[in-house]
Amino acid sequence: MPELIGDRECEMGLFERRRTQTLIVRNPGIHPLEVMVEINPDRYVLSPGDEMLIEADLNGARFDISPYEGGLQIYPGHACDPSVTINGVPVQPDWDTQAPKSN
Repeated sequence: MPELIGDRECEMGLFERRRTQTLIVRNPGIHPLEVMVEINPDRYVLSPGDEMLIEADLNGARFDISPYEGGLQIYPGHACDPSVTINGVPVQPDWDTQAPKSN
């Protein structure tokens, strides 16, 4: 089962205060975890032990998270461009890695 830690309000920038929400997804399991970040959707695959950080300006709203077999669907609201890192490294969506197989 993935571990979710969120939402946290942050201050961004030196002069501009902006409310962002942060969601941390950890994969403590032994199988890869597919994470779909909507609304595009953008697909990411977390290997065992990976940690994903998603930050989005949601104007105070919360992430909507729907688990499914082998993954999570995360909806960070309308008209936002979430920032995504895995293990501290900015990443692009991954449509090439084979989808995790259900157990």
